[in-house]
Amino acid sequence: MFKICTLKQMPMTMCNGWLILFTFTTAKLSVHVFNDICRVFLNHCIGRNEGLLRMKKLCCGCVFLACMFWVTHLSLAQDLFPAADATGLPLETPPDAHVELDEHGNLTIEGRARYFVGTQFVGAMRHDFKMMPWDDPKYDWIYGGPVNYNYARLLGFDSVGFFMQPGWIRSHDPNLILPMCFPADENYQLQVMSEMRLPLYVDFTCAPWSNGLLVKSERIHPAAINTAGHSSQGNHWVPYSIITPEGRALYRDMWAYGAKQIVQMRGNPLFYELFNEPAYSEVSPANRKAFLNAIRSDFSSIDQLNQTWGSKYTSFEQVIAFRDPTDHPGLFVQWSKFLEDAFTSLCAEGVKTIKQIDTRDSILFTVQTLGGNYARVVPSTHVNVYDIGQIVNAIQLPTSGGLRSLTHLTQAPAEVAQASNIPQGLAEGILQRHMFRALANQGNKPVFNGEAYGYQAKGIRNMYWLDLMRGCNAGYLFSWNKRAWDKLWKQPEGGKKLAEKFPYMMLNNVANTPQSLAGPMDFKKELATVNDLVVPRQNRPASRVALLFSYPTERFSQVSGSSAHHLIRQYAAALELSHFAIDLLFEEQLANGDLSKYDAIIAAGTQNTYPQTPSYLTEFVRGGGTVILGQQIMAQTEYGLDQQWEPVADLQLRQPTQHAAGALDLTFKQSALIPGELKAKLQYAVHASDAWQTLATLHQQPALLRKTFGDGQVYYLAAHMPDYALASLLTGVLGQEDLKAQCELSRVDDGQLATNVEVHLRKSGDLTVCFLFNHDAYPKLMHLDIPGLTAENHVLIDPISGMRLPMDQHKATVLIKPEDRLVLVYGPESQIQSQFGKTQLADIDVLKQLYAQSQIKAPEDKDETTFKFEIDDSKAVPVNLKPYVNRGFVDKVANDGKGGWTDQGENSLQGVPWGLQNFLGVPFELIRFDENFNKTCIVLQSTRMSHVPLRIDGVKVNMQAKAMYFLTTTAWTAKGTEAMRFVIHYEDGSQATVPVVCGQQTHDWWVKRAIDPALPGKLAWKNSQKRGLFAFRWQNPHPDRTIDRLDVVSANNQPIPIVVAITVEQP
Repeated sequence: MFKICTLKQMPMTMCNGWLILFTFTTAKLSVHVFNDICRVFLNHCIGRNEGLLRMKKLCCGCVFLACMFWVTHLSLAQDLFPAADATGLPLETPPDAHVELDEHGNLTIEGRARYFVGTQFVGAMRHDFKMMPWDDPKYDWIYGGPVNYNYARLLGFDSVGFFMQPGWIRSHDPNLILPMCFPADENYQLQVMSEMRLPLYVDFTCAPWSNGLLVKSERIHPAAINTAGHSSQGNHWVPYSIITPEGRALYRDMWAYGAKQIVQMRGNPLFYELFNEPAYSEVSPANRKAFLNAIRSDFSSIDQLNQTWGSKYTSFEQVIAFRDPTDHPGLFVQWSKFLEDAFTSLCAEGVKTIKQIDTRDSILFTVQTLGGNYARVVPSTHVNVYDIGQIVNAIQLPTSGGLRSLTHLTQAPAEVAQASNIPQGLAEGILQRHMFRALANQGNKPVFNGEAYGYQAKGIRNMYWLDLMRGCNAGYLFSWNKRAWDKLWKQPEGGKKLAEKFPYMMLNNVANTPQSLAGPMDFKKELATVNDLVVPRQNRPASRVALLFSYPTERFSQVSGSSAHHLIRQYAAALELSHFAIDLLFEEQLANGDLSKYDAIIAAGTQNTYPQTPSYLTEFVRGGGTVILGQQIMAQTEYGLDQQWEPVADLQLRQPTQHAAGALDLTFKQSALIPGELKAKLQYAVHASDAWQTLATLHQQPALLRKTFGDGQVYYLAAHMPDYALASLLTGVLGQEDLKAQCELSRVDDGQLATNVEVHLRKSGDLTVCFLFNHDAYPKLMHLDIPGLTAENHVLIDPISGMRLPMDQHKATVLIKPEDRLVLVYGPESQIQSQFGKTQLADIDVLKQLYAQSQIKAPEDKDETTFKFEIDDSKAVPVNLKPYVNRGFVDKVANDGKGGWTDQGENSLQGVPWGLQNFLGVPFELIRFDENFNKTCIVLQSTRMSHVPLRIDGVKVNMQAKAMYFLTTTAWTAKGTEAMRFVIHYEDGSQATVPVVCGQQTHDWWVKRAIDPALPGKLAWKNSQKRGLFAFRWQNPHPDRTIDRLDVVSANNQPIPIVVAITVEQP
């Protein structure tokens, strides 16, 4: 295919050096890229006022090149990838490479820091690598193998992962059938992994179809089994008891078997993953007994327990006789800590077990948690990543690594202060990466992303870039397989069905074309230009601002129902996307960390703390530090009892008398990049002593206050704000303490902040790398201002294209594409030229013309899902439906009275995503099937379906609501007929009813025609078969009343009512 030569390779010829040469190389040039190049030619001539004749000649040249492009597009497709005997591949990892860990936590080969590009093989490899009739024969080596070192290096991989087969189960029950895990299958996989000659990622996953199969055996002692089931609420892929000796012995057997296999095959493991996506929550007699011993150890008497919890138990035995751990807040917290400790100790056993067999000092150990906010909200899994981080020597990111981050926004906000909130998925991912980087920095441990997702070549390339720049040492694309053995392949459009069900399978060419598979090598070609600048972790500039993370607050919020614990997510995203360099600081680190490296610590929503936390922060402020409190003032112990933090002892918080939102009146300068009114809403009425200075008011009530304490400062923000308004305020507050963003990124047209652009800096000597990622679906023309960037003695280049960017005094003009990365390097011109060669200055007029022409035009027929509800999604809280759902999305046998969806067999809803999903601007939590016994939705009775419940009562809400959003649909729909109703029960005993009528609030799941935009029910999601779900908003007439619960009641008419998710928008 074609490749644009970098400008440093170009002769200074016609068009003032802008002649772009096309060569036949191994890289791919898409039609879109070719069209962009043609526009550059034409725009340059037009911008230079060249004559019409010259423009015609250029047009003819472009047409000629276009013809060449299309002719060779077909003939040179094989050049997507290097030739089998190619040498000198970028950043190639040699066979049997010796990988070392340096003092900074870098993975190194021959002393050079490297980011490992990896993938993970899944399932039965012996049955997966075969050509399908429709596979292109040119790519038989990819789809059919053989899979070996040369295979991996031609695709750009430095390391590969695989799931350890459950052969150990045969020793416990030889009669148990292990699907596609016969000795021949196992030996084939081990042989392939051995022939890879690359560092290996060894994954022990206790899924029900692999290492969890023993739960089906009658030969296993009942005490060994997790009685709650490993796919129930709070349980995931932890099939055996983590408490009983019988259960823990099974885990040791699994680890020992795998380690022996690795040693016998003389494999080269880089790290062992002890658990994949674990969650454990079992209330059993054995666990109650163990809990009894634990609380007796923790508390000298029942009186001490009662004093600590604020409870009135008469004995320890009464404590463990609970109906549910939520019976008392103190009990809930202690039970969570008990299970967290048990799981951590089991992981320590895993490390010890494997080390006794694989004795190499270089072996690393990790645990991969569930994605989303599971690692943060610890009671949801009882997997405490901080504690586990103390007993393992490497850090593993949660599923997907927090990288699913695109906003899909197609136009810039007119006023940044009133911009749409940062999507929760993006915000959670930002927070998550700071959280795990904090773990890695303790002891300089490497960070692995064992389950990263990317789609199409550009998405895969960008995934690796973002993963690296957020602090990771190795990323593994999930997954390198296609389920060739699946019976669906035999059906018409079977590949399409599999692609919808498993879009991440890279070898299903319906989901991912052969061109997509060039993504890893595309990334490595780009990385090669700046590897030694961006990969070494020590090149990341130090942070002077830290965000405090509190496990006590996270634990207690799950029993109190408070949503304040999510504020840390909002603050992290607001700071990150206004370009402050921040660290995350665990509460546990206050005791053993040096706080002097920070000038400010921000505690957002921190209500509950460990006993010593207030005193540590008091000394920090006394010594000259700044603490910024967001809404909460650390007023409770970890068990919910009242406590006082000395600096705010003269601050009293009450419910506000004025609930309306408004604009803050400030006495200081907000961010110059985010001007205008800063909207806010008071969460508390503040009564403060004269020691406090009011810096901002709302409705003449204090909203932001400051107090001098010792040599430091304490700020308190009593208001809730939209994300970018908050960013503006925090920029102003930090500016008061001489703390500034690491760079300024402003829109060329009006000077406001360029929203949703992530920035990472790396410094090495006199050179600085500035990495930018545009999360939005529209391009941005921006001014970049970084301290030290001056036109007189520095140049700024794009090393990938070889362009030097135009600068005016201390600002450079940069253009970034939609949903794409931009890598820039700046430093002294002589050093830039020495390291990167000659560069060509980009014409600012051409950049402006390209920007103008690349603006996305709204299509005439807008997709219905482009509608957005007006919601403050930072105050959106999904309702937990896991205990109440009764069906899965997929049914296997029609009309058998059991199974899932509407009991119509293959006529089921396929391809539904799971986890936190943003539909129409609303964050909905869709239940992951294997976390809840394959139950994902509520399906109620109708005249068409009688074997399901008529109603589901008592769905817990336990919060106030400004509005509620319901994600629903119906089957056998009759327009104008009521399908169901939601009955809202307020805490004061009053009720409200929300009717759901077909053709109004909801519609048939077969999306046959466009929905009238005037109707309340909007199309929220649909699959490739045009089957979908609908969302509607209900405005709560009583937002000041707490909603205790709701009932879902079928009207028992013809339509089958279906509920998938509910989200509350708090006042």
